[in-house]
Amino acid sequence: MDLVTVIIPNYNKAQFIEETINSVRNQSYEYIEIIIVDDGSNDDSESIIQSFLRIDDRIKYIRRNIDPKGGSTCRNIGLEAAKGKYVIFLDSDDVITVDCIKSRV
Repeated sequence: MDLVTVIIPNYNKAQFIEETINSVRNQSYEYIEIIIVDDGSNDDSESIIQSFLRIDDRIKYIRRNIDPKGGSTCRNIGLEAAKGKYVIFLDSDDVITVDCIKSRV
């Protein structure tokens, strides 16, 4: 099976990030890695993400506090860390259906 990397930039989306992560974790296609690149959030995002790191080793977390900031920079950082044959970008307030990745692969 081919590894799929899901890259999620995050900035102050604590109210959404848990649902986004769960929608990826619950995929019917399980051969995935999830890379969350936080752009220096100052809300509760980091503690929510950290709770997932303890229960799912498919999740990788990169926290950055330097310029340039922005979603595009976070996506590029995620691409540099990606190991998958395929890459999907999600925003930290996106939710995908359970067969989304399987149907794309």
